[in-house]
Amino acid sequence: MSPKPREGTTKAEIVGRLVASTAAFQPTPGYAVYAAAKSYVLSFGGAINRELRGTGVSCTTICPGVTETPFFDVAGQNSTNE
Repeated sequence: MSPKPREGTTKAEIVGRLVASTAAFQPTPGYAVYAAAKSYVLSFGGAINRELRGTGVSCTTICPGVTETPFFDVAGQNSTNE
């Protein structure tokens, strides 16, 4: 099945979005596996984007920073706002 052009365009697009983390750039002791996984996601997204260039398919990887969620406390993180 081929992608269909977006309204007002003549070219079909498929856009993939991946979520990595700033940990991909700043590994932290005790979080080696997490940092490695996020580095993989960042690299994978970049490779897919390049491999599929010119096909109407693109991949964007975003790298948000630390977000205070319930897991934040469980993981023993400290807020930088304190």
